[in-house]
Amino acid sequence: MTTTLASPGPGPLSDADVRAVLDRAEPVPLHPRVTRADHRGRTFIVKHARRAGGGQDALRHEREAGERAAALRLPDGAALCTPPVWHDPERLVFAAPEGRGTLQDLVAEGRGAGEARRCGAAAAALHGDDGRGLPPAVPERPRLFPLRTAEYATTSDQVIALLKQLDRHPSARDALASVQERGAADADPVFVHGDFKPDNILVPSGQDRETTGTGAITVIDWELAGRGDPHEDLAAFLAGALSASLQARVHRIHQDRAADVRAAVEGAAGQSFALLAAMLDGYRAVRPWSPDLERLLLLTGGRLLCRAQALATVGSQVGTVPTVLLRALAAMLGDLPRAVAGLRTALDEGGAR
Repeated sequence: MTTTLASPGPGPLSDADVRAVLDRAEPVPLHPRVTRADHRGRTFIVKHARRAGGGQDALRHEREAGERAAALRLPDGAALCTPPVWHDPERLVFAAPEGRGTLQDLVAEGRGAGEARRCGAAAAALHGDDGRGLPPAVPERPRLFPLRTAEYATTSDQVIALLKQLDRHPSARDALASVQERGAADADPVFVHGDFKPDNILVPSGQDRETTGTGAITVIDWELAGRGDPHEDLAAFLAGALSASLQARVHRIHQDRAADVRAAVEGAAGQSFALLAAMLDGYRAVRPWSPDLERLLLLTGGRLLCRAQALATVGSQVGTVPTVLLRALAAMLGDLPRAVAGLRTALDEGGAR
């Protein structure tokens, strides 16, 4: 059975349009379950269900979570996201917004404060829904030693090498393990995106950026959404900003020079903390809530390790960027009180602007 929903253009997609999109769709690099097609002057994204057990259920959940989020509104009446324009049990078809890039691109360029405030308002609007009726969110978690026997078969040599490096930083390693053992925080569960990182946030680019003004965003990829801890979305945002900022700096440094690595990590942290301050400014304008900064940084460290593991897996070796990400999280979690104090200062300075 298929269902046709609202189309981004005039009128719904016809059956012929749907067939044309599905027939023309081509794979998207590094996204094995995603294809894309151009049709009638528009770009459409097709997301396919996993072949493993429960793939159809997971795809249905992503659709339902996205539709629920699309019904929420920011203070100016804008929607958080757009639902699929068509679906069946195996596929979701989305109309790609025109003239959009990702917030990650802006962060890598040293920009994005206006969009960060908008992200805060969007997260607050989402968290204003208590999430009742939704299954638990499934935020990403890194692989950690000790690996279970079954995990060794699906863990790359590069990830194992990263975990051996992490063992050289026992304070950071133990802090990450404590988060996964402790589970959810005391915060009341709400509707969370689960992967609220800058590359899942679309923003206007080029001429469209000048036309719409800074701040307009669209949140995509609701696969991990559900009822959970609001810190998860803030941590995903901060870790994504740190990762994008670090990656932009890493290519300009000598990895073997400790001073260069330290300067890159400190510069990325300063930029990312400022973006988080802007995000929280937008958040509190909608929903009065202050995060537990220690929990936020612990979750951010886990997200950074997830990113390092993902980047290492797609390469033939661990590489510079995953190594620097590991060093960044080790520095942050190795002296957590200092990191919390630095983040609190950055947030206070950001709020005073």
